[in-house]
Amino acid sequence: MASVTEKDGIKHSTKNHAMKIPLLLLLAIALTAPAFAALDIVASKSKWVVKDTSSGRVLGTFWSPNDGGSDFGYESSIVPDFLWSPDRDYVAVTGGASRSRAVSLYKVVGNTLKEIAVPQLDDQQAAPLNEITDPAADGTDAVRWQSDGTLLLHCWSAQRVTSDTEEQKQGNVWADLEVNGSQAKIVGTSTEEPSSPSAQSLPLNPAPPAGETLASPKYSQGDTGEQPPEESAPAFQFDKKDYFLRGDEAGIREYLTEGESFEKWSTLISTRRFDGIDDPRTYAFQLVKNAKASGPNAQGQVMENDEAGSFIADFLVFSEEGTEPSFAEWNLWRIEKTRDGIEAVQYARRFYDIDGSTAQKLIAARKKIVPQLAVLEIPD
Repeated sequence: MASVTEKDGIKHSTKNHAMKIPLLLLLAIALTAPAFAALDIVASKSKWVVKDTSSGRVLGTFWSPNDGGSDFGYESSIVPDFLWSPDRDYVAVTGGASRSRAVSLYKVVGNTLKEIAVPQLDDQQAAPLNEITDPAADGTDAVRWQSDGTLLLHCWSAQRVTSDTEEQKQGNVWADLEVNGSQAKIVGTSTEEPSSPSAQSLPLNPAPPAGETLASPKYSQGDTGEQPPEESAPAFQFDKKDYFLRGDEAGIREYLTEGESFEKWSTLISTRRFDGIDDPRTYAFQLVKNAKASGPNAQGQVMENDEAGSFIADFLVFSEEGTEPSFAEWNLWRIEKTRDGIEAVQYARRFYDIDGSTAQKLIAARKKIVPQLAVLEIPD
């Protein structure tokens, strides 16, 4: 996660000016687990090295073309191809001779890479390849990380066919490799080449109600148009507070506590449903990516609830320059798959009076709210 620096564009009151730098640092510390690894594999002179991108320190040699040596257990006779997972927790490496390829897989553990064994196809899975006799070449390539989190592998075997053109015939199997922690297993195979990723992608602003854009720091501004009549009865209770429906448009419902409005609020909860988008994990990372792009001090991470099959996007953004009153806004989004698409539940809290206690308030709130959001049910 990038270090926090002072920026003139973030507005603070004069009385808090002296606390500006340490406060932002404390707020950054509140989001302790980085969403992306700080490691990369880069070319350095005549070899490829593993580098800590946050400090610039070289941690070791990944591959040397002179002797094929590696501090991380990788050996190859040809320049390897690297394929990082979207969350950069894993890197798949394809290497070997051009006619005999193999895939190595590594997990980022602290400031090093831990190798994970890539299983072989079993006899039944490899049958389409075994039918080819006298192979001229065979191997496995890492193709791409897929939206469901699996790694697509291409296993192939080729032979020369006697013909006027000496056409090369090739047998193919595409395999889905599931990676979880330090384990990897093949969960599906096909002899038909998978289509390329569809043009379908998340909207540029994944969850924008009217008057809000996730490409800027203006989060949860609420609908600037006509609001529905205020409900006299609370819709639900969360964290011992009653929430009332205050916005309902285009599948997006927004709830505030009694006495608060979209002009100024302390906590907000919203629900959003999107049909045709079936990847909650990618959606969560897109939210965090957009949040980080909103300003140099924005922070974010993604957490996964294995039992519930949901993802939580956790990020902190700041009001843009000139906003009155200025604020820091902390967001938690719970994203999960539904039958027709995905559903997102947002909890947002704004801090207007930023002082030395703000970071501790955020840390305490986070510890309390995360488990509650995981089980929150909002009535339709």
